[in-house]
Amino acid sequence: MDIRWARTAIRYDMNSGVYVSHVFQSSTLRGAYTGVYANLRHATLTLNNVMKCNVTTPVTCDGYPDNPCGTIYGSMTEMWCCICTTPAHEPGFWNTDAAIRECNNCYNYANNVRTDTFAQPGYASGQWCQSSACLTAEIISQYAANDGLIPTTREAVSPCAMTKLALVIWPYADYHWYRQDANGLWTHKPGATAATNLDNSGNIILDPEVADRGYYTVFAGYFFSCSSSVQGQGHATIAGWGTWWGCPY
Repeated sequence: MDIRWARTAIRYDMNSGVYVSHVFQSSTLRGAYTGVYANLRHATLTLNNVMKCNVTTPVTCDGYPDNPCGTIYGSMTEMWCCICTTPAHEPGFWNTDAAIRECNNCYNYANNVRTDTFAQPGYASGQWCQSSACLTAEIISQYAANDGLIPTTREAVSPCAMTKLALVIWPYADYHWYRQDANGLWTHKPGATAATNLDNSGNIILDPEVADRGYYTVFAGYFFSCSSSVQGQGHATIAGWGTWWGCPY
């Protein structure tokens, strides 16, 4: 069960002298002021695999905490992806400062993580591409998954407000990443050049599968990344070793 944007997600009201055991399980509460109102009296409540995200008061009842809410076993677990949000297209952050522009590539931009080290798929997790032989859809996809990106589909919607990325391949030459911004359109940052919402033909990118991608002819698939509404401060764990032209500065 997934309960969203409720003032009180679940309410239990028991009369005095009633002994009942309740189990609330396998559920997610999001954006609630009160997660569980548990006026249990002599009853019991077990919380089993209950996740929460932006819940102000997880459990309460009249007079709480001076008057206990009955017997409650277990607790709610904060969703790890509760921190994820999708950024807007704000290219100024990536383009204005030469150090940011030149030292952060498509992988940095797509994940919305500024490292100033030209991040590479798999570098943070210990295995990355070091020759043209590994520049294939299968291998780069695996390296990205090792970094924590989640393979997904074109139609899927993230339950955690994660950002959708797209991976394309120039076979045995290079990879490239796009990201879907908060407005639903797609943007990218080719290497050390400027972030843009235009494809190789100068058209706004509505769909990375059919956009003009130049030599990047292989569409390798979609991924979810835990990003942020603040530019450069996404939550994915990515890294790189720097560049021959001096990054990090």
